[in-house]
Amino acid sequence: MRARSEFTAGIFLICAMLLFGLSIWVLGREREIFARLESYQLIFKDVKGLAVGAPVRLGGITVGRVAEIGFAKELTDTNVHVKLLINDQFLERIHIDSTANIETQGLLGDRFVNLSAGMAPSQLLPGATIRTVESDDLGALLSKASRVVDNTVEIADNVNAIFKELKTDTIKSFTEASKNVAAITHEVRDGKGLVHDLIYSDERGKSIMRDLEEASHDLKSIVRRVRSGEGLLHAMVFDREGGEMLRTLSKASASLGSASERIGEIAREITEGKGMLHTMVYADSPEGLQTFIQKLNQTADNLHKASAALADGSGTIGALLVDPQLYDNLVEITDEAKRSFILREAIKGSLQK
Repeated sequence: MRARSEFTAGIFLICAMLLFGLSIWVLGREREIFARLESYQLIFKDVKGLAVGAPVRLGGITVGRVAEIGFAKELTDTNVHVKLLINDQFLERIHIDSTANIETQGLLGDRFVNLSAGMAPSQLLPGATIRTVESDDLGALLSKASRVVDNTVEIADNVNAIFKELKTDTIKSFTEASKNVAAITHEVRDGKGLVHDLIYSDERGKSIMRDLEEASHDLKSIVRRVRSGEGLLHAMVFDREGGEMLRTLSKASASLGSASERIGEIAREITEGKGMLHTMVYADSPEGLQTFIQKLNQTADNLHKASAALADGSGTIGALLVDPQLYDNLVEITDEAKRSFILREAIKGSLQK
């Protein structure tokens, strides 16, 4: 009986030792206790609750652990220095451009160090400092997310308020618009307009298309003639002197405008003035107009008689025009007057007086 109890106790002790050894092996494998480790340094402004023994992961694989966390000996250095122990079989994957940042594992908030492999060809030697990247804390992210949600809710409330204010008018406008569209489509389908003919009438649609083609052909012909012809439009569009022609036409139109303004002023003066033309056009008394016409006739008769007398040589002026002897005598008198000193002095004296 005693031997059986000792055997049972021995079996229990052996099992306990095996379990203890297995636990140590599992924990050592997870914590990289039995692996050959090399150290690296990290510098953070805030480790955000990172603890000693936290895992170090590279691409999601645990490659080491956090060995030490603390401040530097210099009081002026406010950064937090972290020492990592990395399994030597992963050292070749840590390059000079690798980075490290602190991340959160799960909802419980367990912290770990995440490494990036980097792309540089040179390996970062053990003992060196890995460049760190400050990551946002989960609490900060949750705070930002909360603000985003609050802003979204506020925007939704504003949109709902706008829709409530515009609901009646908007529905009414949409209703009227839909009615108008329905009326237009009904008219297009059952009416007799151009759109109905284009869509539903084969013959009418073809006729309209032929007319459009003919109009397009005529337009092309006109454009072709303008481009290749020698007319005014060709010169205005394609000739180098077209600009000068346009300026000339502009000046001519300006002159015509000025002339039309002057004609308008003359017409207004005739209409509103008190001159002869106004009397001739707007006079109420026909006797005055008749008298004026009689005087014009008398003046014309007198001019006719005077011209006839001059032509016949009547009078002094007529004799001067017709009789050459009188002209010669007058020339001799003027020549003798020029040669006579007494006569010249007499003429000068009379002119000075």
